[in-house]
Amino acid sequence: SGGAGFGLFVALPSGGEMIALPITTAVQEIGMLDVNIFPNPVAEVMVIQSENEIQNVRILDMFGKVVLNEKTTGTTEYKVDLYDLETGQYIVEVRDTDNKFGVHRIIKF
Repeated sequence: SGGAGFGLFVALPSGGEMIALPITTAVQEIGMLDVNIFPNPVAEVMVIQSENEIQNVRILDMFGKVVLNEKTTGTTEYKVDLYDLETGQYIVEVRDTDNKFGVHRIIKF
């Protein structure tokens, strides 16, 4: 046929060739950040290491409630004091200065 095989097309009432419609999405691509988090399980202090500069660290409980939200000074290694957190599982979100992020699950004991 020589034309595009996939996509969204419209036919005009006057006839003629099909017109391809552009497909626009609202999805923004976000890069993944490679981070190391240790120790895991953790009792008091958790260390986060990245090749990129860390901008923000958020910790959420398993219900999605933010229990810690810290902005950093653009370091590649950041220590987080978790002494006051209750025992349980948490999600750690780490974001760098390029808006890439990494997500890890940790266990606090």
